[in-house]
Amino acid sequence: MDLRKMNVMTPENSAFSTVFRHAGLGMAILDEAVRIVDVNPALQNLFGRSAEELLGLSPSELLNPESSTGCQQLIDEFFTGTDTSLEYDQTYTHANGQKFSCMLEICRTRDEGGPMIIALFDVSSVNSTSVRQAEKRYRGLFENAVEGIFQSTPCGRYLAVNPALATKLGYESPEDLIAGIEDISSQIYVDSESRREFEQMMRTHGTVKEFESEVYKKDGSKIWVTESARAVLDASGKISYFEGRLEDITKRKHAEEELQKSVFHDGLTGLPNREFFMDRLSQMIARSKRRGNSPYAVMFLDGDRFKRINDSLGHIAGDQLLMSLSTRLKDCLREEDTLARLGGDEFGILLEDIEDPDFAIVVAERIEKALDDPFTIEDQEIVFGVSIGIAIGQTHYEDPTAPLRDADIAMYESKAKGRQRYTLFDPTMGTRAAHMMQMENDLRTALDKNQFTVFYQPIMALDGESISGFEALIRWQHPEQGLLGPDKFIGIAEDTGMITEIGDWILHEACRQIVAWQKEFENDELTISINLSPEQLNKPDIVTRIWNCIADTKVRPACVKLEITESTIMRNPNEVRKKLESLREIGLRFSIDDFGTGYSSLAQLGQFPVDILKIDRSFISAMGDPDGGIDIVRTILELGKALGMEVIAEGVETECDQSTLQTLECPYAQGFLFSRPIPESDVRALLSVAQ
Repeated sequence: MDLRKMNVMTPENSAFSTVFRHAGLGMAILDEAVRIVDVNPALQNLFGRSAEELLGLSPSELLNPESSTGCQQLIDEFFTGTDTSLEYDQTYTHANGQKFSCMLEICRTRDEGGPMIIALFDVSSVNSTSVRQAEKRYRGLFENAVEGIFQSTPCGRYLAVNPALATKLGYESPEDLIAGIEDISSQIYVDSESRREFEQMMRTHGTVKEFESEVYKKDGSKIWVTESARAVLDASGKISYFEGRLEDITKRKHAEEELQKSVFHDGLTGLPNREFFMDRLSQMIARSKRRGNSPYAVMFLDGDRFKRINDSLGHIAGDQLLMSLSTRLKDCLREEDTLARLGGDEFGILLEDIEDPDFAIVVAERIEKALDDPFTIEDQEIVFGVSIGIAIGQTHYEDPTAPLRDADIAMYESKAKGRQRYTLFDPTMGTRAAHMMQMENDLRTALDKNQFTVFYQPIMALDGESISGFEALIRWQHPEQGLLGPDKFIGIAEDTGMITEIGDWILHEACRQIVAWQKEFENDELTISINLSPEQLNKPDIVTRIWNCIADTKVRPACVKLEITESTIMRNPNEVRKKLESLREIGLRFSIDDFGTGYSSLAQLGQFPVDILKIDRSFISAMGDPDGGIDIVRTILELGKALGMEVIAEGVETECDQSTLQTLECPYAQGFLFSRPIPESDVRALLSVAQ
């Protein structure tokens, strides 16, 4: 091949030509077929061979025969990959038969399709003093590292461990650990399959990163660890040993397990939640089809006038009522039945494998009788009933949403008939559908008629009990139904796509308002928290919409906190991350709302630009429970601190809650103890007093 055509040794590259010819390193140029087309004098001297003998060879053909296979595999992977260079230690043979060690480096040129250059550095001549000094430095790092460091054989024995690893595994010294372990798979790993998986990954990929497993300590106790390691190859390219590091992640795993318990169970009642219920119902539908219409029934229960009790007695009394109600409902069911809290004062019951559809009516009447006696809450007797809708399992049901929807429609029939009764679903029922249609029509004109307003709930700094900022909460002043909370219409807005327009409105209104308060009360540190729905965040132009709002209202981005839920993040994590990162560049901050009730793991959470965790109110209300409610709050606070995030406690309603949170060093809180959500005029009065 003519090198001039390759534009390597042309006059324009005379500088390279000079370096190439006079370099002390052995150098060669490869063509597209990965064959040597030119060598410098240093390379000829290194091998004791002439240029003619070396031209046309591949890099692997320079090696000893027993080493060429492993080297060729690495070279093949390099040429098919995107790396710009490859380094590889190997043994070579001089023309006189003497073997020597060299570091081989292959580099790509910048030009597309251009040649590649190899260089060989004779490491056998490295000054022994430098080697000893380097070894001494390495030994110091090895002995004093906080992380556990190890070298182990592929067959499962430790070759070397540092003191930190011995301590983590409960051994007195590295020597004690090495002598006591003959088989890592059976003596260290709780699940030997995990070790086999680890070894398989090492053989296949040569590296393992953050491999989590449960291991035994010397005393038989168990801890969770994460390992990162690489395979070290011998001269023939075979695995000589593994070397890596190990960290104890037991506290993190336990924290994740505590949080995970809340994913499929309601934090207040301890009952299964909606996700769990829908999964069981899905299984029941599939089983019914396999068995040929095995009967089952779905019951939807909704508390009658629960909001009135909540508003008059407070959320604490309301929570106590829901817990007492849960206990009575469970007493009415068989062990094989499923009772779940679907949300708020809504409950679902799945009666599996019933012999007679009328059994659902028997259960409904049993529940009605159980609720005849009043509940005693905070020394007050409260008569509380539920409206029940029943849907009998039918063969046409394909997914769990259908029978639950029908039971829900039947429940609204019970309410329409006077509440505290049960109703069997009838396909002709259309009351709720008509109501929802009317609500949708009313919602479409609400913006044009200026029926929306914003209420604000203060967020307090617990160290000095000062106002740190506000959370913006939308309300709908419905012409017939009065002031409605978001739970009554946001779902419709999301289903119909109106949430984007409504979301833009509240974003502009809240940002405009915080700017006005900052100027009026000369407090540039006031912040505003605004909720983003999953549907808003899913819009491709959401970043542009928010940027336009920031520009129009002239609000400082650092004063705006956008709140999203864990479930929103996990719907489409990659896309959400990109949008959040774009908004972070503007200067906005992000909160995870109702933290602990969703699906994210700690590893996933760390991948998002999140600044604030908001502890769900169910955890705050459970802090006084003997089953460890306070431990969950403490864990979230510790996680927030470890991740460098602020933490806000939601639903603080008693001075006892406040005192406990201050003891736990929770920085911020919001709740009825400080203030209910209030209109703009009341906020001005509140800020005037605060001054």
